[in-house]
Parts: sequence; C-alpha cells; structure tokens
Amino acid sequence: MDLAIKERFFELDFLRGIAILMMILFHLLWDLNYFKITNFALYGGFLGLFQKITAGLFIFLVGICLTISYERTLKRKEDYKLHFLKRGLKVFGYGFLITIFTFFVFPNNFIYFGILHFIGISIILSIFFIKLKDKNLWLAFLIFLIYQLIRPISLSFPYLLFLWPNYYLPAFDYFSLLEWFPIFLLGLFAGQKFYPNGESKIKLDFSKFKFLNPVNFLGKHSLFIYFIHQPILVALILIVFKF
Repeated sequence: MDLAIKERFFELDFLRGIAILMMILFHLLWDLNYFKITNFALYGGFLGLFQKITAGLFIFLVGICLTISYERTLKRKEDYKLHFLKRGLKVFGYGFLITIFTFFVFPNNFIYFGILHFIGISIILSIFFIKLKDKNLWLAFLIFLIYQLIRPISLSFPYLLFLWPNYYLPAFDYFSLLEWFPIFLLGLFAGQKFYPNGESKIKLDFSKFKFLNPVNFLGKHSLFIYFIHQPILVALILIVFKF
C-alpha cells in the first residue's frame, strides 16, 4: 500500500485515504455480521460492488506508485529488480502476519491469500512487466479475458490457492492473481502515462484543499492503518455490544 515515495503526490494520498475509509466501513460491516449483530449481504448487490471498487482502487494505486518508485530507483542508479524483490517479500511478510492474526481471531474465516499477499506477489512479478509500458494495457485485457473464460470452472486444488478465481474460501479477504492482476497492470500503465520519470503531469494547485488533509493523512499511513483498524473495530464492537 505504502511504497515509501519521498516526494508525495496529493492526489495519490487522497485517493488512498478514500480507499482506506471505504475499507474500514466494509470491514466494520463484516465484523458486525461475524458477531451476528447484523446480517448484511456483503458480497452481492451494492455492498459487493462497494467491496470490489475499494480493493480495485487500492491495487490500481499500488501499480501507479510502483512506476514512480521504479523511475526514482533508476535515477539513484540502484537495481530496481532487487528493490522490488525486497519490497515484495516485505509486503508478503506483512500479509503472513495478518494470516497468523486472523487464524487466532477468526479461525473459521482466517485470511489465506489476502490483499497484502497479492500486493507482495504483484510487486515481485512487476519485475517482468514494469518495462512493457503500453503493452501492460493489452496484457491486462488479455488476462481479464482468460479470467472470464475460466471463471465458471470450479477446482479445489490447494496449490491453486493463490491463482484460481473460483477457489472457495470462507475468508473475508481473498484476492486471486487472475482476477486482480489486470487492475495492477492498469495501474502500471496509468503510472507511466501520468507520472513519467516519476513526475506528475497533473498540474493542480492542491494548496487550496487543505481541508482534505485528514483524508491525506490516512493515505500517507495506509499500511499502518490497515494493521491496526481490525483490532480496534473488534474491540469497539465487543465493548459496545458484548459487555
């Protein structure tokens, strides 16, 4: 989520902050369902669309930020492949910590391959895609078409856990590569179009939008907030409804 970009771009932090707020709201509804306080239909209709837009926005922004990181790594004359490998493994490691936490808190719904696992793997895979530039747009559509073709096929092979879109998992955070990687590639494409050489082509005076700084704060610290929001939500629900 955060890719340690030293020079911040207001619009990216703002959009990431919006995605964080959407994520917190959705996870609050999920938690309320889990504790049998409510019975929202989370994965269909409006809320299902809301969840996909939230996740898609996160993943799209990761792709954009990765292109900026790539350009700045080249300017520092560093090995971008090693940089992406380390970054990807680090994010995947964070995902593994989430797996451990949810295994003990939500044993029947713990996260096998969630958004952090997905982002970590995608960052590593981007080593092979980051130089393709405009071709990433066509690859995104190609992978999307493949996903649509195989989507009705139901398999239950554990080794396809990270890849197959129709693998049933009773988890509230599951992101298969085939389903979501096209959005990541679109982010790479957009990043190279709107942030060439790591510089923004968006020429707006964002100093007029200081009232949006609280949202930007969330965007700047999205990974930290991702880690702490669920324990806080669960604690609040237990305090309000269980005690």
